[in-house]
Amino acid sequence: MIQAVAAVGSTDNTAIRDWLASRTAEEPVRTILGDFHWDEKGLPEGKSFLITQWQEGELQFVYPIGQFPGTADLIWPKPEW
Repeated sequence: MIQAVAAVGSTDNTAIRDWLASRTAEEPVRTILGDFHWDEKGLPEGKSFLITQWQEGELQFVYPIGQFPGTADLIWPKPEW
């Protein structure tokens, strides 16, 4: 997060989100878990993580896709609250 705030010069959520989304394999976010960049849906590229998403009041596993039974489809873009 410090990298993002320093890069955009503020704590504006939209600016931080846009900066994170613009990271690439050549210019990743560097973390203690390794370098990160994301695809157009916001899923980490080349990383094995479990990602969950609240869907209709239930917490669903949405990533990694197809790695185990019960993985739900990612709802993207996120619906308005």
